[in-house]
Amino acid sequence: IPPGTFIAEAEQAGLINLIDYHVLELALQYLSENNHSVNKIAVNISGKTINDENLVSHIIDLISTYKVAPESIIFEITETAAVADILVASKIMKDINSIGCQFALDDFGIGFSSFYYLKQLPAQYIKIDGAFIRNITSNLDDQLFVQAISTVSAGLGKKTVAEFVENEEALDLIRKYGVDYAQGYHIGKPQAEPQTSYHK
Repeated sequence: IPPGTFIAEAEQAGLINLIDYHVLELALQYLSENNHSVNKIAVNISGKTINDENLVSHIIDLISTYKVAPESIIFEITETAAVADILVASKIMKDINSIGCQFALDDFGIGFSSFYYLKQLPAQYIKIDGAFIRNITSNLDDQLFVQAISTVSAGLGKKTVAEFVENEEALDLIRKYGVDYAQGYHIGKPQAEPQTSYHK
């Protein structure tokens, strides 16, 4: 069942944190069983779940249960607009950072508040939304926007990830703009059990 068919309803019903916790446990179990071949794993966390006061203790318990290195875990915050309390979210993220885990802001650039979240939330990675990458080889506006995000992120000490990189020309261009990592069909197609989450 595609996530798009139930995620919105789960959020409205207040059940999204249960889904996030279940996915997180499966991800850490997979990491534990495959730590010889997987050195990092990215796990989506809803903007609503990042405000859950139980999140930190839950993560600590799972890390202890599956004996995985916290430094191997990157939490991708989806739908940052759903973050109810930016100050609470920031504190929770800092607490999780102190354990050794890292964060990525997903789909960056969509919505008017993106740069506000970039400033307020202690994320180590910025994932540039694919809407700005798909036509980057021919669209000057997209080129300027990606350059700007890359420059600002680097100035703040954050790494950038370009989504939807689908050809060598686009890959060469984002490298030129200083983007640190790439995701997309040109790098590798989605797999049931991917070998890695980030590619340089």
